[in-house]
Amino acid sequence: MGAILIVGAILGVVFAMVWAASAANEAKVKARHAYEDSLSALKLAPSDPDLKQQTLQLGRGYSQLTRDGKGIAIFDEVALMNDLSAVCAGAAAASSPSPTSSAPAREATIHTKLTELRQLHNAGLVSDHEYTTLRSELLARLTATEA
Repeated sequence: MGAILIVGAILGVVFAMVWAASAANEAKVKARHAYEDSLSALKLAPSDPDLKQQTLQLGRGYSQLTRDGKGIAIFDEVALMNDLSAVCAGAAAASSPSPTSSAPAREATIHTKLTELRQLHNAGLVSDHEYTTLRSELLARLTATEA
């Protein structure tokens, strides 16, 4: 009789673990779709600050779920920033009248990214090495747009 109770308890624990893993996976899929849908909406309205904030929050929520609640890594933040920048820059590039007028816009975007990078570094979210590396890459892009 005791063995049956032990087997029943073990089966109950296994069932609970499988159910929890399935629910966690479903939450990840829903969060990813919500983030991707918000990115698509942002592509249509790249200057909407509320939509940009919403998209960032959805991305952070999805990122948190993929890390099983263990915190957001700086690489996740950079990936989110890259997604948002790509969506907004792509829409801005489509509406720019000529290639010569987009150079100042690119410089402004790089300046904004440098400012955001400094803020991440000052907040301790980017290491000194990451800051130096990413800053060099951004400055190289700025130099390339001037050439």
